[in-house]
Amino acid sequence: LKFNRLATLSTDKDEITAALQMSTIIEVSDDKSKVRRVTSLPQLDDEFKRSVMKRTAYVKGFPLDEKLDSILEFFSDYGTENVIMRNYRNKKQKCYMFKGFFKFILSM
Repeated sequence: LKFNRLATLSTDKDEITAALQMSTIIEVSDDKSKVRRVTSLPQLDDEFKRSVMKRTAYVKGFPLDEKLDSILEFFSDYGTENVIMRNYRNKKQKCYMFKGFFKFILSM
């Protein structure tokens, strides 16, 4: 419950647990204190890496102070599957966006 983005949605532990229990990819422990994946992660072999690269596009030009919500809205027509934003020590951000058949890497 220490994720800032989650805290903007809810800080109610019971509400968060109830939402997590509806997930098809994670399961909540009986005592509701832990979560884990239901499905295993894919093997990170050469074939998987080639598959990802075939679905990858590189996009740049977003301002350094761009917010995640703004980026999500910009790409909303493509059906976001996953978004990861990273802030590096040099203050630059990179955002990895898994979108349908493409993976967008946003470099500031």
